[in-house]
Amino acid sequence: MMGSSEIGVGSILLLSFIIFAALGYRKGAVKKIFSVLSLFLSLILAKLLYPFAIRAVVENELLKGIFSAIWSFLLPTKDKMLSVPKSLSDFLPSQPEPTNPPLFGGMYEAVGKWQDQLAQYIITFINGILFFLLLYLLFRLLMKVLQQVLEYLFKLPGLNFGNRMLGLCLGAVEWIFFIWIILILFSFLPESAVSLWIVDGFSREGSIPYLIKENNWIAQIFLG
Repeated sequence: MMGSSEIGVGSILLLSFIIFAALGYRKGAVKKIFSVLSLFLSLILAKLLYPFAIRAVVENELLKGIFSAIWSFLLPTKDKMLSVPKSLSDFLPSQPEPTNPPLFGGMYEAVGKWQDQLAQYIITFINGILFFLLLYLLFRLLMKVLQQVLEYLFKLPGLNFGNRMLGLCLGAVEWIFFIWIILILFSFLPESAVSLWIVDGFSREGSIPYLIKENNWIAQIFLG
């Protein structure tokens, strides 16, 4: 005979499953897949194509001019030329010239070169971040366009039902992952009446809650 905790946990699981499955059916497989994968695919593609894109911009005069125009909106300009600081000393108060160049000249020259090199690293780093963000936004836009095209195609009578049923299945998979994450979070909480009640609801061997708990792939991979 099932206890109150098992009935309560089972009811919560059933209700949450219905919600996830209904949302998956409503959205369809195309929107469901793209909502999950578009972020990761955009980041991966931007990372993979970043070196080739940088090389293309450097070697192609047209692309170089386009990106120079873009940077002119992001960086200060002077006489229609990018005003990039020559060194970090541009941001510091002016210092008097050393009174004894023969003794300290080499040291000042070395510090100046170090400042110039560090400034160049910083500028290159900032340019790299901006260029990566542009690539990422471009791929996100392309993914959105592709999603709209596929959604239009899957609205056709022969494909619409299959799209929605596959979306329902993906919603069920998402529901399982959601339950697994919730169980992991509860395992880190201090023992209480609520946590003991939940554990008891997942404890009967052979029940669906028990099978879900015992086959927690996330816990097995990251905490096992």
